[in-house]
Amino acid sequence: MGRFGKAVAALAVAACMMFGGVATANADENYYEGDLGNTTVGTPAVSEVGSHTANVSFTYSIDPSILPKVASVCFAVEVMRVTSIKPINLPQFGGNPRYSEVNCQGGTSDGDLTAGSYQSIFGAKTSPVKIGDEVEGESTGQYFMAYDTNLWNHAASGTVQMPVIGLQPNTKYGNTYNDVINLNPGYVDSQWKLLEATQDICKLADPTGASLACSNAYDQQVDVRSLYAGMRIVLKDGSAINFGQTAKAIDDFTTKSEPTAKPAEALPSKTDAKLEVSGGHAKPGQTARVYIDNLKA
Repeated sequence: MGRFGKAVAALAVAACMMFGGVATANADENYYEGDLGNTTVGTPAVSEVGSHTANVSFTYSIDPSILPKVASVCFAVEVMRVTSIKPINLPQFGGNPRYSEVNCQGGTSDGDLTAGSYQSIFGAKTSPVKIGDEVEGESTGQYFMAYDTNLWNHAASGTVQMPVIGLQPNTKYGNTYNDVINLNPGYVDSQWKLLEATQDICKLADPTGASLACSNAYDQQVDVRSLYAGMRIVLKDGSAINFGQTAKAIDDFTTKSEPTAKPAEALPSKTDAKLEVSGGHAKPGQTARVYIDNLKA
């Protein structure tokens, strides 16, 4: 795991984080309301796609009018893949879907990941879809962010490499529900997408609308995905340029399938014939099977 540097994979458990929280995410945050100028993120590129990993790279620039005000920069990749939603109530919501719940706080360094924390962060889980304290439904899937607060070298522009781990094999990642409420193309908050999907699948028990309870309050198959790269900038006055104000969508990609080893009976006969290793030493050009006992990291 060392090659992933200081990237951090964060589990969304804080208030207003994905699978919980409100549609207007981070409503109490002091947003920077000035002109962003040329504070932008370039179109992300994906490379080195494996069964569980992918590398995301993107360029960034910080406008000269903002650069002297910057206290810190967090580069991040947000990943969500929800496969089912249980609608409970028809969501009634509003706000700005551009403000993200990615806050670059908490989480576990990749070097400190254990089998348990890996599953807790990257594994599929069921969590409430909420507006404030009211539960509108339950979603099942993955949601996590990979972020790094140490990559920025105080430069006005540069290129960022963000390795992303925790992906599922033979699985499509990318974006759906990006055209909600006919907005211009751009970032759409993940919680907003879940509320929109819950709204789409809910069938009201009371056709008059007097009650917002859903009659089909059981798991419905959905395809709600988010995949964005961007940066969250904290300024010296305490205000922040939200991740959603700079984030760019990452193009869809599909991870590779898990490699499978051939059983002994499926090996070619010529290979089987050469498995006898005289004296315990293989000779040049000879094929041999190696067994590893008590493998340790």
